[in-house]
Amino acid sequence: MVWGRSHARAVEGTFSHDEVARNRRGAGAGEAKTGSHVTWESVSWKDGSKYEGLVKDGRCHVRGVLRYANGDRYEGEYKDNRMEGLGVYVWKNGAVYRGEWRKNDMHGCGVKLIPKGNGEIVPQEGEWLQDAYVGDVMACSKYASRKKAMEADAAALEARKLKPRDVGGEKSGGKKFFGLF
Repeated sequence: MVWGRSHARAVEGTFSHDEVARNRRGAGAGEAKTGSHVTWESVSWKDGSKYEGLVKDGRCHVRGVLRYANGDRYEGEYKDNRMEGLGVYVWKNGAVYRGEWRKNDMHGCGVKLIPKGNGEIVPQEGEWLQDAYVGDVMACSKYASRKKAMEADAAALEARKLKPRDVGGEKSGGKKFFGLF
């Protein structure tokens, strides 16, 4: 069990590459039922991975930042525990993908910058399908990809800036509730 700061509750969880899996726990005394709102949570796993962001029904949802134990990092949008929408993934080797995501895969328009040992950076701009680079195609030209990369940068910035104070409020009785009401 990992205890977060005073604004987060204790959470037990496990981690896998495909999903952030969390044990479901009933709502505590004075809390709303799980799933009735969106909360900001800080969740850590035994392997050292850490998620900070919005959670709904015990799953990463809307936006957040996931720092993997191996040094990789994802910042951006989530839907039902998956990287979904716009986001930025940074590998520990310095490679960066900025663009669209679907079901945890680079999927749609995006830009990946791959560093080479000699200081050179190789860009891959265009369409991605299930983590595979398709290329500069009409539906997703390098210009459209650059636009999506900028939108992904904005989504990542919003995920990094998101703090517990940005979510929630007080209900009657003085009990603190987090969520979008």
